Amino acid sequence: MSVQNIHDAPFRQLIVILEACHSLQYRNIELFSVVADYVNSVVCLLDKRQIIHFLSAFETLGFQPSELMGALAEKVTEDSEFLDLKSLLIVLRVYSRLNYVPREQHHSFYETLHSCLNKYLPQISNAELLKAVYSLCILGYIPHQALDQLLKKENYEELVSGQALLCHIL
Repeated sequence: MSVQNIHDAPFRQLIVILEACHSLQYRNIELFSVVADYVNSVVCLLDKRQIIHFLSAFETLGFQPSELMGALAEKVTEDSEFLDLKSLLIVLRVYSRLNYVPREQHHSFYETLHSCLNKYLPQISNAELLKAVYSLCILGYIPHQALDQLLKKENYEELVSGQALLCHIL
């Protein structure tokens, strides 16, 4: 498949192509850009989880599709109900690793992510909570309620006792 035929490819095949690029350590910025531009041009046809899947694939490649990330940030800010815990953690990881800050309304985007995280506090593991807090802090947002949860004595002791995990996370 050539870059000119990218519009003929099904979405699943585009994901497979991106994953293959990662596996083969193949860096073709033109290909990544064309895929990102195409996905962004049809973003209104995609399910929000599909967008997250594309962003995750781009994240593994170390490629920041800014317009696509902006589109998802807008969708998350408008309606965050679709974010289950797994999706939330992926979004936090992708945005922090690709160091993407939405141009407009970035504070409301972070507030929305923080609110979603707070909703999952009773069920999230300490390790996943640490990753989520770390991601938000990298983005310049301090999630106070989640941080307070982490610093509770029993949670803190669990994390400190698993120092190998901490080294792996950071």
